[in-house]
Amino acid sequence: MPRCSIAPTPLLRTLLTTAAALLCAALLLPLAASAQDGDGEQRPESIPPFPVVYLQGVVTLDGEPVAEGEIVVRVGDWERTTRIPVSNGMFMCGDDGCLLVGPPGYSYAEEPVTFHLNGEMQADLTYPFPLLGTPCFVKQTELRFGEGVTPRSEDQCPGITRVAPEDIPTLPPTPTPTPTPTATPTPAPTATPTPVPTATPVPAPEPTPTPTPEPSSGGGAGMFIVAIVVLVGVVAIVGVGVVALRRRRG
Repeated sequence: MPRCSIAPTPLLRTLLTTAAALLCAALLLPLAASAQDGDGEQRPESIPPFPVVYLQGVVTLDGEPVAEGEIVVRVGDWERTTRIPVSNGMFMCGDDGCLLVGPPGYSYAEEPVTFHLNGEMQADLTYPFPLLGTPCFVKQTELRFGEGVTPRSEDQCPGITRVAPEDIPTLPPTPTPTPTPTATPTPAPTATPTPVPTATPVPAPEPTPTPTPEPSSGGGAGMFIVAIVVLVGVVAIVGVGVVALRRRRG
C-alpha cells in the first residue's frame, strides 16, 4: 500500500525541497478573481488547499507497462492543465513538475480525485480530495488502466492532520472598482431679449368749461333795496339844501 514517507534520504530531501519551493510559489501567486454564481453573486476567494504530490509511480495498461503517454489529474470538474509524461511504464518529478493533486479552492474538498491516461482512460485509483494541514508527498504509487482492473480507494496521506471546515482560511473578496461617472456638460442658458417698453401717449386733458352762474331771484331784490336807499338819500340831501337856503334868505 502506498504510504506518505518523510525519510530524510538525499533524493527524497531534494524532491521535497523542490516540491516545497513549487508549493510556496503557488501559494504566493495572487488568485484570479473569484467566480460568479449564476445569479451574479460574487463568492469570496480562498487560498489553495495543500496538495497531494506524487514523486513517482508505475503505469500499466492491460497489465503491461505503458511505453509512452501522459497522466492527467482531475478533481471533480477541475482538471490540471499540466500533464505529466509517462515513459517505459514510469512517471516521476521532472522538468514538467510532479504529478500534483491540488485544485484551486477548498470548495473541491471531498470531490473525487481521478487519474486519466492521455486525458481519456481512467485509472483504478480514486479517492475524495482531503483537506490537509500540510502538503502530502507520496513516494510511489501505481496507476493501472485497461481491462481487468477494479476501482480502489486508498488513504494516500495517512497520519497527516486534516483541516476542519471552520478552520479554512479565506481572503476578503476582491472589491469591484466603481466606474467614475462621466460629467455631463450643462448647456449655457440662452439669453432671452427683454422687449423695450413702447411709450403710450397720454391724451391731453380737455378744458372743462366754467359754468356761467344764472342770476338768482335774490339778486333782483338786492338791487331794488339799493335803489330805494339811494333815492331816500337824494331826497334827504335835497331837503337839507332847501332848508338851508330858506334860512339864509330869512
